[in-house]
Amino acid sequence: RPLDSMCSRRSRFCANVEWFLDETLVVTIPKVASVSSRRLGFLLRVLQAATLLTLTIWFFTGKEWATKFTPTDYQLYIWSEPPVAYGDRQNTAGHCRNPWAYWQNSSGIAPMVKPTGCRYVHGGGSRGPQDNALAFIPTLVHEEINVARGRDNPCLEDRDIHEVCNASTSQYLVEAPEDRQLILFHGFQVLRPGWVMRGSIANRHVIEAVTDGNAIEEAERIGQLSTVILRPDGSKCEVAGKSEWRYADARGGIAGTLG
Repeated sequence: RPLDSMCSRRSRFCANVEWFLDETLVVTIPKVASVSSRRLGFLLRVLQAATLLTLTIWFFTGKEWATKFTPTDYQLYIWSEPPVAYGDRQNTAGHCRNPWAYWQNSSGIAPMVKPTGCRYVHGGGSRGPQDNALAFIPTLVHEEINVARGRDNPCLEDRDIHEVCNASTSQYLVEAPEDRQLILFHGFQVLRPGWVMRGSIANRHVIEAVTDGNAIEEAERIGQLSTVILRPDGSKCEVAGKSEWRYADARGGIAGTLG
């Protein structure tokens, strides 16, 4: 045949022609094996239904459509203030009636403790994030007052005004330290490359910002930041009568006493 003789002479041309004929004129019919078994068919449908149910439960319980981030603390502050209502309260607490019961002699580097009474301490102390949000609540005060009565005072050493010998010391217990107000202010932030979100109990708006180099585009939206106070074991802990603080109650700080 002419095609066979051509193929024998030019094998590459023959191979190309055969490939073209196979691709254009040959129809490939796949072979299908059919197994008639109700048991196998039922098992197949059960496996398909179980797979679909598992994927559905995983999708909705894990909320895979939402991106998950772990927030960190933001603007965490705690401070103490005097009692809200002190009035004409007298020194009736046990430690004020008998301050001598708290006397201790010095041991090592610890100073001698000898309070002689109780006083009401005004003002408060604040702590910020750099102090690990620790509040300062005094219970014992040691006062030392140095008095210099002129530069010719012989008590002065080398005429240094800070070296004096006319000094008086006193120690006293703080009256009702458990009634001082502890006020907590906190927020949250989520930091990602090129993106940040921040919110706090003082502002019901959550700020979301996209950073692109030096440019920042901010957007605000209404948030519902709630603070839930828990004990170390996970149970709820009430502060001022409630363990959950919403914006309306917490915007001025979460306040409570130690007593």
